[in-house]
Amino acid sequence: MFFEFKEKFYPHMLMMKPFSAGGVFHMYFDDSVGKETQKHIMCCVLAGNENYAEATKNGDSDENLKDFAMKELDGMFDSKASKNLISYIIQNWTTEEYIWGGLPDCGNKHFDPVKLAKPVAGKVFFGGDAFNPVKHNNEYVQGACETSYIAVKAMLSGKRLETE
Repeated sequence: MFFEFKEKFYPHMLMMKPFSAGGVFHMYFDDSVGKETQKHIMCCVLAGNENYAEATKNGDSDENLKDFAMKELDGMFDSKASKNLISYIIQNWTTEEYIWGGLPDCGNKHFDPVKLAKPVAGKVFFGGDAFNPVKHNNEYVQGACETSYIAVKAMLSGKRLETE
């Protein structure tokens, strides 16, 4: 979810559950950091079934997801989120046909990133967080970056996908 606000009332990042607590978390962060803009844009990333269920308990419409985030932010920032909201964009990957989620389902026993990343006719190669042959590197940016190196190496060598 992306929210444009009239003013910045929030910190750079908010983790809604500390990493040390384990499990899946959701977060809010200032999406304008490092960008040339005068706009105040905040992004919210919801990951995991538990967070999604909480956010969609009133339905999975864009309006309901926006309301979930505004209620959470208003509770932390004295209603400043709702008062300052200009516009918002929601991308709910869970409702997108053929995608149905925002993270690879690494816990699924049928999930096979090596098979998934297999080049097509030696001409189409894949990279991204779902394609990393080292399963604990799936779902993360560094794992997605690593797959680009693996795919380029495979393209240049003409060899099969390898984990080295």
